[in-house]
Amino acid sequence: MRATDNTRGIEMNHMKERSSELQRLVEVVKEKHDYMKEWYNSRNTTIVDRVKRITEGFEFVRRRVNILWADQCKQQEVLQKRDHDAEDPGNPDPSATSEQPPATTSTQLIVFKPSQLGSSQGTSSGTVEEIQQLASSSYIESSLPGTSSVPSTADLALQAVHPITGEILEEGEIVADLSHEQLLALNEMKEVDDAEIDKMPIEPETEIVENIEEIVFEGETCKSTYVRADGMEFDSFDEEWMNENREEIDEQLKNHTSSDNPTDSFQEWRKRFLLKVEKPTPPEAQVDFLQFEKVKPHGKILSWMFVKDIHCVAIKREHGIQYFNSLLRILSLSFYDVAALSKLDIINRSNYFGATLFARKIKFEPKKGWKDESYKPQFLVYQHIKFMLDPSTNTARYKLIYQPTKVMDKILLMPMKQNFLDDMRLWCYDSDTHEAVIVFKDDRENFRMLDQMWIVNMYAADISKLFRHDIFYEDKDAHLALQFQRVACYCFY
Repeated sequence: MRATDNTRGIEMNHMKERSSELQRLVEVVKEKHDYMKEWYNSRNTTIVDRVKRITEGFEFVRRRVNILWADQCKQQEVLQKRDHDAEDPGNPDPSATSEQPPATTSTQLIVFKPSQLGSSQGTSSGTVEEIQQLASSSYIESSLPGTSSVPSTADLALQAVHPITGEILEEGEIVADLSHEQLLALNEMKEVDDAEIDKMPIEPETEIVENIEEIVFEGETCKSTYVRADGMEFDSFDEEWMNENREEIDEQLKNHTSSDNPTDSFQEWRKRFLLKVEKPTPPEAQVDFLQFEKVKPHGKILSWMFVKDIHCVAIKREHGIQYFNSLLRILSLSFYDVAALSKLDIINRSNYFGATLFARKIKFEPKKGWKDESYKPQFLVYQHIKFMLDPSTNTARYKLIYQPTKVMDKILLMPMKQNFLDDMRLWCYDSDTHEAVIVFKDDRENFRMLDQMWIVNMYAADISKLFRHDIFYEDKDAHLALQFQRVACYCFY
Protein backbone atom coordinates (compact mmCIF):
# COMPACT_ATOMS: atom_id res chain seq x y z
CA MET A 1 0.00 0.00 0.00
CA ARG A 2 2.83 2.34 0.93
CA ALA A 3 4.60 1.46 -2.30
CA THR A 4 1.49 2.38 -4.25
CA ASP A 5 1.28 5.74 -2.52
CA ASN A 6 4.93 6.44 -3.30
CA THR A 7 4.35 5.62 -6.94
CA ARG A 8 1.34 7.94 -7.08
CA GLY A 9 3.35 10.69 -5.40
CA ILE A 10 6.11 10.36 -7.95
CA GLU A 11 3.57 10.52 -10.81
CA MET A 12 1.98 13.62 -9.28
CA ASN A 13 5.36 15.31 -9.11
CA HIS A 14 5.99 14.44 -12.78
CA MET A 15 2.59 15.85 -13.71
CA LYS A 16 3.33 19.07 -11.79
CA GLU A 17 6.65 19.42 -13.58
CA ARG A 18 4.99 18.88 -16.96
CA SER A 19 2.30 21.39 -16.03
CA SER A 20 4.99 23.93 -15.12
CA GLU A 21 6.76 23.30 -18.44
CA LEU A 22 3.50 23.72 -20.34
CA GLN A 23 2.83 26.96 -18.46
CA ARG A 24 6.26 28.24 -19.44
CA LEU A 25 5.60 27.27 -23.08
CA VAL A 26 2.27 29.08 -22.97
CA GLU A 27 3.99 32.22 -21.68
CA VAL A 28 6.65 31.97 -24.40
CA VAL A 29 4.00 31.52 -27.08
CA LYS A 30 2.03 34.44 -25.65
CA GLU A 31 5.14 36.66 -25.71
CA LYS A 32 5.82 35.65 -29.31
CA HIS A 33 2.18 36.33 -30.18
CA ASP A 34 2.32 39.79 -28.62
CA TYR A 35 5.58 40.51 -30.41
CA MET A 36 4.18 39.39 -33.77
CA LYS A 37 1.01 41.40 -33.20
CA GLU A 38 3.02 44.53 -32.41
CA TRP A 39 5.27 43.97 -35.42
CA TYR A 40 2.30 43.54 -37.78
CA ASN A 41 0.60 46.64 -36.40
CA SER A 42 3.80 48.65 -36.88
CA ARG A 43 4.21 47.27 -40.39
CA ASN A 44 0.62 48.17 -41.28
CA THR A 45 1.14 51.73 -40.00
CA THR A 46 4.32 52.02 -42.07
CA ILE A 47 2.58 50.70 -45.17
CA VAL A 48 -0.31 53.15 -44.72
CA ASP A 49 2.11 56.06 -44.33
CA ARG A 50 4.09 55.03 -47.40
CA VAL A 51 0.95 54.53 -49.48
CA LYS A 52 -0.26 57.96 -48.37
CA ARG A 53 3.03 59.59 -49.39
CA ILE A 54 3.01 57.74 -52.72
CA THR A 55 -0.60 58.82 -53.33
CA GLU A 56 0.22 62.45 -52.52
CA GLY A 57 3.27 62.33 -54.78
CA PHE A 58 1.26 60.76 -57.58
CA GLU A 59 -1.47 63.40 -57.21
CA PHE A 60 1.16 66.18 -57.30
CA VAL A 61 2.75 64.73 -60.45
CA ARG A 62 -0.65 64.13 -62.07
CA ARG A 63 -1.68 67.73 -61.42
CA ARG A 64 1.51 69.13 -62.95
CA VAL A 65 1.32 66.78 -65.93
CA ASN A 66 -2.26 67.90 -66.56
CA ILE A 67 -1.16 71.53 -66.48
CA LEU A 68 1.69 70.89 -68.92
CA TRP A 69 -0.54 68.78 -71.14
CA ALA A 70 -3.22 71.46 -71.23
CA ASP A 71 -0.57 74.05 -72.09
CA GLN A 72 0.80 71.87 -74.90
CA CYS A 73 -2.71 71.29 -76.27
CA LYS A 74 -3.28 75.05 -76.34
CA GLN A 75 -0.02 75.45 -78.26
CA GLN A 76 -1.10 72.78 -80.76
CA GLU A 77 -4.46 74.49 -81.25
CA VAL A 78 -2.75 77.84 -81.89
CA LEU A 79 -0.25 76.25 -84.28
CA GLN A 80 -2.97 74.47 -86.24
CA LYS A 81 -4.99 77.67 -86.46
CA ARG A 82 -1.97 79.67 -87.64
CA ASP A 83 -1.07 76.99 -90.21
CA HIS A 84 -4.65 76.94 -91.45
CA ASP A 85 -4.63 80.73 -91.79
CA ALA A 86 -1.30 80.60 -93.64
CA GLU A 87 -2.75 78.12 -96.15
CA ASP A 88 -5.89 80.19 -96.64
CA PRO A 89 -6.13 81.19 -100.34
CA GLY A 90 -7.73 84.44 -99.25
CA ASN A 91 -4.53 85.48 -97.51
CA PRO A 92 -2.73 87.71 -100.05
CA ASP A 93 0.69 87.21 -98.50
CA PRO A 94 0.94 84.06 -96.36
CA SER A 95 4.71 84.45 -96.06
CA ALA A 96 4.51 87.94 -94.56
CA THR A 97 3.73 86.60 -91.13
CA SER A 98 6.66 84.20 -91.02
CA GLU A 99 9.11 86.86 -92.17
CA GLN A 100 8.39 89.27 -89.35
CA PRO A 101 11.25 89.80 -86.91
CA PRO A 102 10.82 88.44 -83.39
CA ALA A 103 9.17 90.78 -80.94
CA THR A 104 10.84 91.89 -77.78
CA THR A 105 9.07 90.41 -74.79
CA SER A 106 9.63 90.05 -71.11
CA THR A 107 12.57 88.14 -69.74
CA GLN A 108 10.42 85.14 -68.81
CA LEU A 109 8.47 85.00 -72.07
CA ILE A 110 9.79 83.15 -75.12
CA VAL A 111 8.36 83.71 -78.59
CA PHE A 112 9.15 82.39 -82.02
CA LYS A 113 7.72 82.61 -85.50
CA PRO A 114 5.37 79.99 -86.95
CA SER A 115 7.80 79.46 -89.84
CA GLN A 116 10.36 78.14 -87.38
CA LEU A 117 8.01 75.34 -86.38
CA GLY A 118 7.06 74.00 -89.78
CA SER A 119 3.67 72.45 -90.45
CA SER A 120 1.17 71.45 -87.81
CA GLN A 121 1.81 67.76 -88.54
CA GLY A 122 5.52 68.15 -87.92
CA THR A 123 4.90 69.96 -84.70
CA SER A 124 2.39 67.47 -83.39
CA SER A 125 4.88 64.65 -83.83
CA GLY A 126 7.64 66.55 -82.04
CA THR A 127 8.30 66.52 -78.35
CA VAL A 128 7.96 69.23 -75.76
CA GLU A 129 11.74 69.19 -75.36
CA GLU A 130 12.21 70.00 -79.06
CA ILE A 131 9.85 72.94 -78.79
CA GLN A 132 11.67 74.15 -75.69
CA GLN A 133 15.04 73.82 -77.45
CA LEU A 134 13.80 75.81 -80.43
CA ALA A 135 12.21 78.39 -78.14
CA SER A 136 15.45 78.68 -76.19
CA SER A 137 17.35 79.51 -79.37
CA SER A 138 14.74 82.16 -80.23
CA TYR A 139 14.84 83.88 -76.87
CA ILE A 140 15.33 87.65 -76.87
CA GLU A 141 15.95 89.92 -73.89
CA SER A 142 13.40 92.70 -73.75
CA SER A 143 15.28 95.78 -72.60
CA LEU A 144 18.81 97.12 -72.68
CA PRO A 145 20.70 97.89 -69.47
CA GLY A 146 20.24 101.38 -68.12
CA THR A 147 16.79 102.01 -69.56
CA SER A 148 13.41 101.78 -67.93
CA SER A 149 11.20 101.83 -71.00
CA VAL A 150 9.56 99.01 -72.92
CA PRO A 151 9.45 99.54 -76.71
CA SER A 152 6.09 99.30 -78.39
CA THR A 153 5.14 98.89 -82.03
CA ALA A 154 3.39 101.63 -83.98
CA ASP A 155 -0.01 99.96 -84.04
CA LEU A 156 -0.61 98.68 -80.52
CA ALA A 157 -4.30 98.11 -81.15
CA LEU A 158 -3.65 95.12 -83.43
CA GLN A 159 -1.37 93.24 -81.04
CA ALA A 160 -2.29 90.00 -79.27
CA VAL A 161 -1.55 89.06 -75.69
CA HIS A 162 -0.37 85.97 -73.88
CA PRO A 163 -3.36 84.02 -72.48
CA ILE A 164 -1.80 83.75 -69.00
CA THR A 165 0.40 86.80 -68.46
CA GLY A 166 -1.04 89.42 -70.80
CA GLU A 167 2.29 89.87 -72.63
CA ILE A 168 1.93 91.85 -75.87
CA LEU A 169 3.05 89.83 -78.89
CA GLU A 170 3.91 90.89 -82.42
CA GLU A 171 1.46 89.87 -85.12
CA GLY A 172 2.46 86.50 -86.53
CA GLU A 173 4.25 85.35 -83.40
CA ILE A 174 2.98 82.93 -80.79
CA VAL A 175 3.96 81.93 -77.29
CA ALA A 176 6.14 78.85 -77.30
CA ASP A 177 6.61 78.59 -73.58
CA LEU A 178 6.39 80.46 -70.35
CA SER A 179 9.02 79.00 -68.05
CA HIS A 180 7.59 75.85 -66.51
CA GLU A 181 8.35 77.16 -63.03
CA GLN A 182 6.29 80.30 -63.61
CA LEU A 183 3.48 78.50 -65.39
CA LEU A 184 3.16 75.83 -62.71
CA ALA A 185 3.42 78.33 -59.86
CA LEU A 186 0.68 80.45 -61.41
CA ASN A 187 -1.65 77.55 -62.14
CA GLU A 188 -1.20 76.11 -58.66
CA MET A 189 -2.85 79.26 -57.34
CA LYS A 190 -6.12 77.87 -58.73
CA GLU A 191 -6.20 75.52 -55.74
CA VAL A 192 -5.45 78.24 -53.18
CA ASP A 193 -8.34 80.20 -51.76
CA ASP A 194 -8.03 83.89 -50.89
CA ALA A 195 -9.50 83.22 -47.45
CA GLU A 196 -6.83 80.58 -46.89
CA ILE A 197 -4.10 83.09 -47.76
CA ASP A 198 -5.60 85.65 -45.38
CA LYS A 199 -5.34 83.13 -42.53
CA MET A 200 -1.65 82.50 -43.14
CA PRO A 201 0.74 84.11 -40.63
CA ILE A 202 2.54 87.16 -41.97
CA GLU A 203 6.31 87.10 -42.24
CA PRO A 204 7.67 89.90 -40.03
CA GLU A 205 9.26 92.88 -41.75
CA THR A 206 13.00 92.28 -41.82
CA GLU A 207 14.02 95.55 -43.42
CA ILE A 208 14.82 98.53 -41.22
CA VAL A 209 15.06 102.13 -42.30
CA GLU A 210 17.09 103.71 -39.51
CA ASN A 211 20.36 103.65 -41.47
CA ILE A 212 19.00 104.52 -44.93
CA GLU A 213 20.07 107.83 -46.43
CA GLU A 214 18.49 107.60 -49.89
CA ILE A 215 16.80 105.19 -52.31
CA VAL A 216 18.01 105.53 -55.90
CA PHE A 217 16.70 103.95 -59.13
CA GLU A 218 19.59 103.61 -61.58
CA GLY A 219 19.31 104.57 -65.24
CA GLU A 220 17.33 107.32 -66.90
CA THR A 221 13.58 107.08 -66.43
CA CYS A 222 11.94 107.97 -69.74
CA LYS A 223 8.74 109.97 -69.61
CA SER A 224 5.88 107.92 -71.03
CA THR A 225 3.74 109.24 -73.87
CA TYR A 226 0.20 108.28 -74.81
CA VAL A 227 -0.55 107.01 -78.33
CA ARG A 228 -3.92 107.07 -80.05
CA ALA A 229 -4.94 104.24 -82.40
CA ASP A 230 -4.11 106.46 -85.39
CA GLY A 231 -0.53 106.93 -84.12
CA MET A 232 -0.94 110.46 -82.76
CA GLU A 233 1.07 110.98 -79.56
CA PHE A 234 0.19 113.03 -76.47
CA ASP A 235 2.34 114.08 -73.57
CA SER A 236 1.00 112.93 -70.24
CA PHE A 237 -1.14 115.40 -68.30
CA ASP A 238 0.74 114.42 -65.19
CA GLU A 239 1.33 116.31 -61.97
CA GLU A 240 4.20 118.30 -63.47
CA TRP A 241 1.94 119.44 -66.33
CA MET A 242 -0.83 120.24 -63.85
CA ASN A 243 1.46 122.48 -61.82
CA GLU A 244 2.49 124.41 -64.95
CA ASN A 245 -1.08 124.95 -66.22
CA ARG A 246 -3.13 125.03 -63.03
CA GLU A 247 -3.65 128.79 -62.79
CA GLU A 248 -4.83 129.13 -66.40
CA ILE A 249 -7.17 126.15 -66.19
CA ASP A 250 -8.62 127.17 -62.82
CA GLU A 251 -9.36 130.63 -64.22
CA GLN A 252 -11.34 129.02 -67.05
CA LEU A 253 -13.18 126.81 -64.56
CA LYS A 254 -14.33 129.87 -62.63
CA ASN A 255 -16.06 131.24 -65.73
CA HIS A 256 -18.05 128.13 -66.63
CA THR A 257 -21.63 127.58 -65.47
CA SER A 258 -22.19 124.24 -63.78
CA SER A 259 -25.33 122.25 -64.55
CA ASP A 260 -24.93 120.06 -61.51
CA ASN A 261 -27.68 118.86 -59.26
CA PRO A 262 -27.51 119.85 -55.58
CA THR A 263 -24.83 118.28 -53.44
CA ASP A 264 -27.30 115.88 -51.85
CA SER A 265 -27.38 114.03 -55.19
CA PHE A 266 -23.80 113.05 -54.57
CA GLN A 267 -24.58 111.82 -51.06
CA GLU A 268 -27.54 109.88 -52.42
CA TRP A 269 -25.30 108.27 -55.01
CA ARG A 270 -22.80 107.28 -52.31
CA LYS A 271 -25.56 105.49 -50.41
CA ARG A 272 -27.23 103.82 -53.36
CA PHE A 273 -24.19 102.68 -55.32
CA LEU A 274 -21.02 102.60 -53.26
CA LEU A 275 -22.62 100.98 -50.24
CA LYS A 276 -23.77 98.06 -52.39
CA VAL A 277 -20.15 97.06 -52.77
CA GLU A 278 -18.24 95.71 -49.80
CA LYS A 279 -15.78 98.35 -48.68
CA PRO A 280 -12.21 97.10 -49.11
CA THR A 281 -10.14 96.46 -46.01
CA PRO A 282 -7.52 99.19 -45.57
CA PRO A 283 -4.02 97.79 -46.16
CA GLU A 284 -1.79 97.27 -43.16
CA ALA A 285 0.89 99.82 -42.37
CA GLN A 286 4.27 99.10 -43.94
CA VAL A 287 7.79 100.22 -43.37
CA ASP A 288 7.89 103.67 -44.99
CA PHE A 289 10.55 103.42 -47.70
CA LEU A 290 8.93 106.12 -49.84
CA GLN A 291 10.30 108.93 -47.69
CA PHE A 292 13.79 108.13 -49.02
CA GLU A 293 12.88 108.42 -52.73
CA LYS A 294 14.18 111.95 -53.25
CA VAL A 295 14.24 112.08 -57.08
CA LYS A 296 10.75 112.27 -58.66
CA PRO A 297 8.97 110.09 -56.10
CA HIS A 298 5.84 108.36 -57.37
CA GLY A 299 4.21 108.29 -53.96
CA LYS A 300 2.00 105.75 -52.28
CA ILE A 301 0.23 103.09 -54.36
CA LEU A 302 -3.53 103.75 -54.32
CA SER A 303 -4.99 101.04 -56.57
CA TRP A 304 -4.15 98.83 -59.52
CA MET A 305 -6.14 97.55 -62.47
CA PHE A 306 -5.88 95.02 -65.27
CA VAL A 307 -7.02 97.02 -68.32
CA LYS A 308 -8.18 94.44 -70.84
CA ASP A 309 -9.06 96.97 -73.57
CA ILE A 310 -5.41 98.05 -73.95
CA HIS A 311 -3.81 94.80 -72.69
CA CYS A 312 -1.81 96.22 -69.81
CA VAL A 313 -1.71 96.76 -66.06
CA ALA A 314 -2.10 100.25 -64.57
CA ILE A 315 -0.88 101.13 -61.09
CA LYS A 316 -2.28 104.39 -59.75
CA ARG A 317 -0.11 106.30 -57.30
CA GLU A 318 -0.30 109.62 -55.50
CA HIS A 319 1.79 111.39 -58.16
CA GLY A 320 0.98 109.55 -61.38
CA ILE A 321 0.10 106.26 -63.05
CA GLN A 322 2.56 103.54 -64.11
CA TYR A 323 1.65 101.25 -67.01
CA PHE A 324 3.13 97.78 -67.54
CA ASN A 325 2.68 95.77 -70.73
CA SER A 326 2.36 92.51 -68.78
CA LEU A 327 1.69 91.22 -65.31
CA LEU A 328 5.23 89.89 -65.03
CA ARG A 329 6.66 93.38 -65.60
CA ILE A 330 5.21 94.37 -62.23
CA LEU A 331 7.96 92.31 -60.62
CA SER A 332 10.46 94.94 -61.79
CA LEU A 333 9.05 97.15 -59.02
CA SER A 334 10.80 97.33 -55.68
CA PHE A 335 9.84 94.68 -53.17
CA TYR A 336 8.08 97.21 -50.95
CA ASP A 337 5.91 98.36 -53.86
CA VAL A 338 4.93 94.78 -54.73
CA ALA A 339 4.23 94.17 -51.03
CA ALA A 340 1.89 97.17 -51.13
CA LEU A 341 0.11 95.74 -54.20
CA SER A 342 -0.32 92.41 -52.42
CA LYS A 343 -2.44 94.16 -49.81
CA LEU A 344 -4.78 95.76 -52.36
CA ASP A 345 -7.46 93.98 -54.40
CA ILE A 346 -6.82 94.18 -58.14
CA ILE A 347 -9.54 95.91 -60.18
CA ASN A 348 -10.37 93.23 -62.75
CA ARG A 349 -13.79 94.00 -64.20
CA SER A 350 -13.06 91.91 -67.30
CA ASN A 351 -12.69 88.88 -64.98
CA TYR A 352 -9.44 87.92 -66.68
CA PHE A 353 -8.43 84.81 -64.74
CA GLY A 354 -4.71 85.24 -65.38
CA ALA A 355 -4.78 88.59 -63.55
CA THR A 356 -6.70 87.02 -60.68
CA LEU A 357 -4.12 84.23 -60.34
CA PHE A 358 -1.22 86.69 -60.50
CA ALA A 359 -2.77 88.91 -57.82
CA ARG A 360 -3.30 85.84 -55.66
CA LYS A 361 0.30 84.76 -56.23
CA ILE A 362 1.84 88.06 -55.11
CA LYS A 363 -0.53 88.06 -52.16
CA PHE A 364 0.75 84.59 -51.25
CA GLU A 365 4.49 85.19 -51.71
CA PRO A 366 5.14 87.91 -49.07
CA LYS A 367 3.64 85.64 -46.42
CA LYS A 368 6.17 82.96 -47.40
CA GLY A 369 9.10 85.36 -47.41
CA TRP A 370 9.39 85.64 -51.24
CA LYS A 371 10.76 82.09 -51.56
CA ASP A 372 9.64 81.53 -55.17
CA GLU A 373 12.48 82.93 -57.28
CA SER A 374 10.33 83.03 -60.42
CA TYR A 375 7.92 85.48 -58.77
CA LYS A 376 10.37 87.52 -56.75
CA PRO A 377 10.34 91.33 -57.07
CA GLN A 378 13.38 93.56 -57.15
CA PHE A 379 15.33 93.65 -53.91
CA LEU A 380 17.72 96.36 -52.94
CA VAL A 381 21.50 96.54 -53.06
CA TYR A 382 23.16 98.35 -50.17
CA GLN A 383 25.85 100.88 -50.94
CA HIS A 384 27.82 102.35 -48.07
CA ILE A 385 28.09 106.14 -48.18
CA LYS A 386 31.62 107.04 -47.13
CA PHE A 387 32.25 109.60 -44.42
CA MET A 388 28.59 109.70 -43.46
CA LEU A 389 27.86 108.47 -39.96
CA ASP A 390 24.75 108.87 -37.89
CA PRO A 391 25.88 111.32 -35.17
CA SER A 392 23.57 109.84 -32.55
CA THR A 393 24.54 106.18 -33.04
CA ASN A 394 27.90 106.54 -34.83
CA THR A 395 26.73 103.98 -37.42
CA ALA A 396 27.15 104.06 -41.19
CA ARG A 397 24.48 105.40 -43.54
CA TYR A 398 23.49 103.52 -46.70
CA LYS A 399 22.16 104.27 -50.15
CA LEU A 400 19.73 101.68 -51.54
CA ILE A 401 20.19 100.96 -55.25
CA TYR A 402 17.46 99.63 -57.56
CA GLN A 403 17.39 98.89 -61.27
CA PRO A 404 14.90 101.02 -63.27
CA THR A 405 11.30 99.89 -63.31
CA LYS A 406 10.23 98.41 -66.67
CA VAL A 407 7.27 100.65 -67.43
CA MET A 408 5.79 101.27 -70.87
CA ASP A 409 7.08 104.27 -72.81
CA LYS A 410 4.18 104.17 -75.32
CA ILE A 411 0.74 103.88 -73.74
CA LEU A 412 -2.25 103.21 -75.98
CA LEU A 413 -5.10 105.57 -75.12
CA MET A 414 -8.16 103.80 -73.82
CA PRO A 415 -10.84 103.34 -76.54
CA MET A 416 -13.84 105.36 -75.37
CA LYS A 417 -17.53 105.27 -76.19
CA GLN A 418 -18.85 108.11 -78.32
CA ASN A 419 -21.81 110.36 -77.50
CA PHE A 420 -22.78 108.34 -74.43
CA LEU A 421 -23.15 111.08 -71.79
CA ASP A 422 -26.53 112.51 -72.83
CA ASP A 423 -28.14 110.98 -69.73
CA MET A 424 -25.28 111.92 -67.41
CA ARG A 425 -26.48 112.77 -63.92
CA LEU A 426 -23.22 113.62 -62.16
CA TRP A 427 -19.64 112.49 -61.82
CA CYS A 428 -17.58 112.00 -58.69
CA TYR A 429 -14.35 110.54 -57.35
CA ASP A 430 -14.49 107.11 -55.72
CA SER A 431 -12.06 107.17 -52.81
CA ASP A 432 -12.06 103.36 -52.56
CA THR A 433 -10.83 102.54 -56.07
CA HIS A 434 -9.52 106.04 -56.94
CA GLU A 435 -11.51 106.27 -60.16
CA ALA A 436 -13.68 109.00 -61.58
CA VAL A 437 -17.23 107.62 -61.74
CA ILE A 438 -19.88 108.89 -64.17
CA VAL A 439 -23.42 108.28 -62.91
CA PHE A 440 -26.40 108.18 -65.29
CA LYS A 441 -30.00 109.25 -64.69
CA ASP A 442 -31.58 105.90 -65.54
CA ASP A 443 -29.53 103.95 -62.97
CA ARG A 444 -27.68 102.03 -65.64
CA GLU A 445 -24.17 100.83 -64.97
CA ASN A 446 -21.68 103.51 -63.98
CA PHE A 447 -18.78 104.40 -66.23
CA ARG A 448 -15.39 104.51 -64.50
CA MET A 449 -12.04 106.04 -65.44
CA LEU A 450 -8.80 105.28 -63.62
CA ASP A 451 -6.65 107.66 -65.68
CA GLN A 452 -7.58 111.27 -66.45
CA MET A 453 -5.82 110.90 -69.82
CA TRP A 454 -8.68 108.70 -71.01
CA ILE A 455 -10.77 111.88 -71.32
CA VAL A 456 -8.51 112.94 -74.24
CA ASN A 457 -9.98 110.13 -76.36
CA MET A 458 -13.60 111.16 -75.74
CA TYR A 459 -15.91 112.73 -78.29
CA ALA A 460 -16.22 116.54 -78.08
CA ALA A 461 -19.86 116.43 -76.93
CA ASP A 462 -18.95 114.09 -74.07
CA ILE A 463 -16.04 116.29 -72.99
CA SER A 464 -18.44 119.24 -72.98
CA LYS A 465 -20.74 117.32 -70.63
CA LEU A 466 -17.87 116.66 -68.22
CA PHE A 467 -16.75 120.29 -68.40
CA ARG A 468 -20.21 121.58 -67.51
CA HIS A 469 -20.49 119.35 -64.43
CA ASP A 470 -18.41 119.89 -61.32
CA ILE A 471 -16.89 116.67 -60.06
CA PHE A 472 -17.89 115.67 -56.53
CA TYR A 473 -15.24 114.42 -54.13
CA GLU A 474 -14.35 114.10 -50.49
CA ASP A 475 -11.97 116.70 -49.12
CA LYS A 476 -9.11 114.23 -48.77
CA ASP A 477 -9.37 113.38 -52.51
CA ALA A 478 -9.44 116.97 -53.83
CA HIS A 479 -5.96 116.85 -55.37
CA LEU A 480 -6.65 113.68 -57.39
CA ALA A 481 -10.28 114.43 -58.27
CA LEU A 482 -9.52 117.88 -59.66
CA GLN A 483 -7.02 116.36 -62.09
CA PHE A 484 -10.00 114.88 -63.98
CA GLN A 485 -11.85 118.22 -63.86
CA ARG A 486 -8.83 120.16 -65.14
CA VAL A 487 -8.14 117.74 -68.01
CA ALA A 488 -11.79 117.97 -69.09
CA CYS A 489 -11.53 121.78 -68.99
CA TYR A 490 -8.27 121.80 -70.98
CA CYS A 491 -9.69 119.45 -73.64
CA PHE A 492 -12.88 121.52 -73.88
CA TYR A 493 -11.00 124.72 -74.69
